[in-house]
Amino acid sequence: MAAATTTNSAGELIVQGALSLDNTATTRIFIGGTTAGSGFSQIAQHGTSSVALNGTLDVSFTNGFQNTIRNSDTFNILTSNNTVTGAFSNVASGNRVTTSDGIGSFLVTYAGQKTVILSDFLPSVSVSSVVSRQSPKNVNLDIPLNLTGNYTIECRRGGPAPGGTYQVVFTFAYPLTNAPATSATGTYTSTASSFGADQTTWVVNLAGVTNEQVLGITLSNVNDTQNEHSDSIAVQMGILIGDATGGRDANGNPVVSSADVSFVKAHSGKAATPGDLGTIRADVTADGVVNSADVSLTKSKSGTGITSGTGAPVHR
Repeated sequence: MAAATTTNSAGELIVQGALSLDNTATTRIFIGGTTAGSGFSQIAQHGTSSVALNGTLDVSFTNGFQNTIRNSDTFNILTSNNTVTGAFSNVASGNRVTTSDGIGSFLVTYAGQKTVILSDFLPSVSVSSVVSRQSPKNVNLDIPLNLTGNYTIECRRGGPAPGGTYQVVFTFAYPLTNAPATSATGTYTSTASSFGADQTTWVVNLAGVTNEQVLGITLSNVNDTQNEHSDSIAVQMGILIGDATGGRDANGNPVVSSADVSFVKAHSGKAATPGDLGTIRADVTADGVVNSADVSLTKSKSGTGITSGTGAPVHR
């Protein structure tokens, strides 16, 4: 069987005979209540034949049920007369699966039993903001980073010359109860992370970061005091010194152009001010003031860019 799916609402799929999912299968389950079939999707396999899991498990909410679900609610999304064999490629039995809508996660169990069960729902950790921070003269100058959609361009050099020092700050709605595991992708020489002023902030410091790349940071096993849980929280930022406008070319690739030089010149003589993204982004030397040094640095980077998707440098 290539795929087991329901419609975009809860329902029941009855299988007479063997149920064997292949590695391209997507088993889509909708959770809209606590009653099998009418409230949540259920696959019921009848007979004495085997059940073999494979492919991916996709779970999402419907009918606004995410607003009333309880942690104690349990969902038998597959039932059989026989012991389930195989495994979903994206979630082993005893691990958690995050809903495709990002609302939360379920514990999934099926090994050695005749059912696939979703239980122990935990809402995702509430993230208030993620920023790239430079702090010249002990003033925090933040560029907000997108958690969805296109990655944000960090256009500043990253600390005093030669640069390459960046700080990413995650702020949460509620205090975390553990120190999340932190990993990074991209080119850098070292990374260190810790709580900030309190446990609502997690600070990631990176050194030796090179220009013209996409840097990725992932926090894993994130838990807070509201019993919220996220398997992972990930953010990307493009490192492109001089791209003060965050502009992209006709192909959607970030690039430093004459528009950036004009933008920096327009802010020359101003202090970089918290909350003012214009002066913050124009301060490409990250020293707290926009001046001729910022104009010169931007001009020197004209024609550099990043190829979207790959993070590879391009030179024009």
